[in-house]
Amino acid sequence: MNIASKSLFVLLGLVIAALCVSAQTPDLRPDAQGSPVPVITFDLVRPGMNPPHWAIAVESTGRAAYRSDPAPENEKIDGDPYIVKFTVSDATSRRIFELAEQTNRFQGNFDYTKSRIADTGTKTLTYTVGHLPSNLAQPVKGQRNQTSYNWSSNPAIQEITSIFQGIATTLEFARRLDFSRRFDKLGLDAELKRMEEMQKAGQLYEVRAVAPTLTNIMNDVSVMHIARERAKRILKAASPS
Repeated sequence: MNIASKSLFVLLGLVIAALCVSAQTPDLRPDAQGSPVPVITFDLVRPGMNPPHWAIAVESTGRAAYRSDPAPENEKIDGDPYIVKFTVSDATSRRIFELAEQTNRFQGNFDYTKSRIADTGTKTLTYTVGHLPSNLAQPVKGQRNQTSYNWSSNPAIQEITSIFQGIATTLEFARRLDFSRRFDKLGLDAELKRMEEMQKAGQLYEVRAVAPTLTNIMNDVSVMHIARERAKRILKAASPS
């Protein structure tokens, strides 16, 4: 195989991989009769981690969706995509879109390249207004902006990354808690303890989005009392003061 053929083969592989990831992004479609609203999507791909891929889409209205695709070798959860529809709080939604504006809606290259740093996964932020065809070769300027990075020194990119990672961490806790409540009640408190510690450290966002899971644990008499009380504390701490 000559050099040109090899280059074409590699390029096709990258295109196929990109299309696969794009197809897994949560789809938030507003009412067909409503006006198009801005949508920000955060997508993270990091092979070897669990989950190796997840994405969150948030409308300016606060409507949101999350999807993660688990590693196939994970025995504690099934192999189906984990999809959650929820509503982001006004404060979080407002902050996400404020940060997007600070970066000119993700126009530009924000990836840190001055020195080599650890691979923390490929992160992609997308700002979209309306729903454009996926095969659009030249998106209309201002309607779809996208930037990818491993790590960024830009403060706004750092903060928005922390917010989305905090939301994803919260939702993955709910996934594991639901599993433990069904199949591993003895391990439930350990998971809740870790969640409570991360909540106190300010590493979780939108804990209210998983209120149904925490409420089910609180009301389940087959669960140890200490776990039920811990779930209650986590939910109380997440309630508006």
